Amino acid sequence: MSKNVYQNSQSSNGNDSLLGCPTDWKQAKAWTKLANKNKEDYEYPNWSWDCNYKLDFDGPLISVSSRFYPPRLYYGPTWDGSVRIKVLDKVVVEKKFDCITLDELKLQVEKFVYDFAAKIVKLSH
Repeated sequence: MSKNVYQNSQSSNGNDSLLGCPTDWKQAKAWTKLANKNKEDYEYPNWSWDCNYKLDFDGPLISVSSRFYPPRLYYGPTWDGSVRIKVLDKVVVEKKFDCITLDELKLQVEKFVYDFAAKIVKLSH
């Protein structure tokens, strides 16, 4: 059996002296706090430790944010608003919509978002 295989449930890293591996959860959490400094939770990928000190760097790269106002006397006669697409919390595109019906709004907004997603996928190939 390899000496690096997790063998002892009493020790956090299997009693192996692995270079750079935290020796306990206190060290791991301290490293995470420092590594994620100046990052907004949920807006950027963040570092985190999984069981047995597997290291993850997970989170969103791209997000969609929108707001639409319904037809009302004080909002106006149509469904209007905008969609913002952000990369790492920076707006890269914003599109305004002004639709007479809710069904029209749904079709236009979904087409815009899915077309943008398809462009991103195409660029990655």
